[in-house]
Amino acid sequence: MLAAITVACAPKNNQKQTSTKMPMPGSDRDEHGCIGSAGYTWSVTKKKCVRVWEDLDLKLLPTDTKDATFSAVIFSGQKDTAEVFVPSLRQSLLLKASDKDTWSGGNGWKLSKTANGAQLLKDNAIIYKSE
Repeated sequence: MLAAITVACAPKNNQKQTSTKMPMPGSDRDEHGCIGSAGYTWSVTKKKCVRVWEDLDLKLLPTDTKDATFSAVIFSGQKDTAEVFVPSLRQSLLLKASDKDTWSGGNGWKLSKTANGAQLLKDNAIIYKSE
């Protein structure tokens, strides 16, 4: 009886077996060679792949308490550029220093230092701020 079950369950010679190939770990490299599944993303200011949570210069928390993800800032060496990683955006924002304590960019984005830390504004509304 065991032989009958084995023969019944075995694929027939004329049946093709299909296998689903799983992607190899680390094969999800982007155009810069960054491995997204390992948490790496391209930093324009650092000119290399970074893990934002490890390489950040400034961590900003959302002002909307329903949002649980933070925003990260990496400054260029001279601090003339602030690269801002906002979770809802596909690419980082590049904000240029407009004075010692303010970085501005297109589309209404602005990063500014405050007495208590820093804040990220979109169209003059504070959406992220430091702890």
